[in-house]
Amino acid sequence: MNHSNHCGFSRLFESVWSTFKSNYLLCLGMMVPIVLLLLVTLISRLGVGIWATGDETEVLAGQIASIATWFLFSSLVVSPIAAYLLYRIVRRVRQGPGACAGRYIQIVILALMGNACLLPGVAIIAASNANQFVQMELGWDLITDALQLSKDNQKEREANAAENKKAKQDATAEQQKDLAKIKETQRQLNIVKSSRNNGLMIGGTLVMFVGLVFLLTWLPWSTMASLDPKENKSDVPSAIRRGREIAAGNLWPIVGVYIVVIVIAAVSTAACFLPGLFFGIPLALALIPGLYLCLRGDLARIDT
Repeated sequence: MNHSNHCGFSRLFESVWSTFKSNYLLCLGMMVPIVLLLLVTLISRLGVGIWATGDETEVLAGQIASIATWFLFSSLVVSPIAAYLLYRIVRRVRQGPGACAGRYIQIVILALMGNACLLPGVAIIAASNANQFVQMELGWDLITDALQLSKDNQKEREANAAENKKAKQDATAEQQKDLAKIKETQRQLNIVKSSRNNGLMIGGTLVMFVGLVFLLTWLPWSTMASLDPKENKSDVPSAIRRGREIAAGNLWPIVGVYIVVIVIAAVSTAACFLPGLFFGIPLALALIPGLYLCLRGDLARIDT
């Protein structure tokens, strides 16, 4: 089938909004596993990066291990699960059959290709703050040193109350050691923070944005077409071709809707967590299904 529509911003946004309203509870329910998967990805990436950096401050090894963790976990786990969950919204709107079976490998290959397009931006952003895992380790050391200083202060107060001069002298000596460690750790932390390259950060963000715009010309729609029985694209090349056909002529309206919805989700979550939890994030989950249905012309056929 060769359904595709030329849609403007307002029509695409209206499609996302109507899809969100009619499937609110489903979007809300899907939010839990998807957000948990994203949190696991973030924690895994940071944990692996800190572990690989180690006490020997292997900065390059830490960054490579961190990026590899994101790349593999996102491609092999997060993307396939998210794709199948998002297709449930498409199925609910159409009241049609479920997703095509046996498409996991195809979805993974598409995800690997998509994430590969983001690697340059991810790498540049990582290079702009190459010592981020050293900074995290120093930050943790600063916290533990501050806690130890608090314990030594408590010991000094107890020694004063008991009028124990020896205990007071020992506590005072420990306090001085703790203060010296805190001062040295803070000095190292300031040096690490000063190594951040804001120019590279801006450049990496721009490269990442270009990569994301390029992905919007095919990846979400190719993934949905792989799962959609009405499309039944059972191989990667045909899925990519169909994804590009679906998005043809609609790139900038798609980008505009993406930006608006992501800003709504981010602002509502940052300003007060509950609006993001019950509105912003579920709205973002309706983004791909709503756009896909509109771009294929499905909503018009369903409404009639």
